[in-house]
Amino acid sequence: MSIMYDYAIAPVDDHFLVLVEHSVEINVKALRPKVAAVVTEFPILKKLPPWFPGVSFVRDAIVQRTLVPMIMDMPFEHVKNNMATAGTAAPSVVSDALKRILVKTQDEEEAAILERGIKESSASGYVAASETVCFDMIYILAIY
Repeated sequence: MSIMYDYAIAPVDDHFLVLVEHSVEINVKALRPKVAAVVTEFPILKKLPPWFPGVSFVRDAIVQRTLVPMIMDMPFEHVKNNMATAGTAAPSVVSDALKRILVKTQDEEEAAILERGIKESSASGYVAASETVCFDMIYILAIY
């Protein structure tokens, strides 16, 4: 988090880390090969209502639709707020990329597109790294 966003994770119950862990748990549960194969073979299952028995993947998808924007926006806004308050943002991937936008482009529409790309790629990078670390830890604990 500090490299990507200059965000110091709290030692216990960090609200952002809790969101990411919850999202990863849903992905692991919902993206099992069995579920993916059945839903791919019968796409009508995606249209079933969330209350229907046996479609927990639909309920998980609804939760993910609320988690993903929060995971993308919270740390990004943290960096933007630090940059806005007297330039107190420490060097990070996101702050450096945002500074380059200000230098390279004058068009607001292009700047918005670039900003969205930075937000999405930085969130993808962080979630991918955290998921890898979680699974590595589980593997290490399992073999010992």
